[in-house]
Amino acid sequence: MHTTPRTHTPSRMYCLTALYLAGVLLPAVSFAGTGGQELAPVWNWLVGIVQGYGGKIAALVFILAGLAGGARYGSVMVFLAGLFIGIGLYLAPDIINSMVTATLAAH
Repeated sequence: MHTTPRTHTPSRMYCLTALYLAGVLLPAVSFAGTGGQELAPVWNWLVGIVQGYGGKIAALVFILAGLAGGARYGSVMVFLAGLFIGIGLYLAPDIINSMVTATLAAH
């Protein structure tokens, strides 16, 4: 079996150079997460749906679908997939908030 080494094409190098220059020349973009109150009502609405009764029903449906699929195919993995999707759906807003929110310890 013959494998060819990976080469950098000129278009790939241009893209990498453009990304590098954008990162160097546009440092204000790194503060993009500090504002954005325009979308706060939409985020709050989505969190209300996902962590409210709608999200609980959707999580239960995923868990039950995983249970049914696991019973049909005789596989625990199908059940676990449904279980983890249901749990992930319910916890997604908390996970996203903890990933993108910086907190400073009070002294």
